Amino acid sequence: AYHGLEHARKWAELYTRRALEELRKLPSDPPRKILAEVTQRLLNRKY
Repeated sequence: AYHGLEHARKWAELYTRRALEELRKLPSDPPRKILAEVTQRLLNRKY
């Protein structure tokens, strides 16, 4: 449990990377860009 936050962060990074890889399969258009931005923001939020 000591490294719980670090462990959770690594899992979040892994799933974020996977989500972005899946998004790249979609047509390159504004909705895809928005989804990618939201995905990154969720990983990097500070609250």
